[in-house]
Amino acid sequence: MTTTKDAAKAADYTKEITIQASRESVYRALTTKEGLAGWWSEQVQRSKDRWQLFFQGPNHKIDLAIHETIENERLLWLCIEHSAFPEWTNTCMVFQLLRQEEGVIVQFEHQGLMTRCACYTSCAQDWDFFLESLKTYCETGSGTPWQG
Repeated sequence: MTTTKDAAKAADYTKEITIQASRESVYRALTTKEGLAGWWSEQVQRSKDRWQLFFQGPNHKIDLAIHETIENERLLWLCIEHSAFPEWTNTCMVFQLLRQEEGVIVQFEHQGLMTRCACYTSCAQDWDFFLESLKTYCETGSGTPWQG
């Protein structure tokens, strides 16, 4: 039997941010090489339905499959591999873009990145940082992606 306390311990990472920009510009930031390089990692490659992001220094690589897209509304990536965090394999990153009067509410969920994962604290801090970078990039044109 799963208790509420057990379920809370196993919760996925979620975050909601409000971005003062159009849904179209936020969607482009999530679906183009220039966009991803502007807020997540400056070293991005795309081939067909896959993204690869590189993080020099710690020498990490993330391989993502584009699993679902609904233009300007929803995006889902499936993690094929994370060279530093094997817990990411087969997890999904979901971005839901909700229009509001002045901008967009981005509901983000990293399904499978649960509080019980060894990397959760570090990854949650990284997601907090990079989602703020996404917000800044969409609002000002300049985010704080991983450089190098």
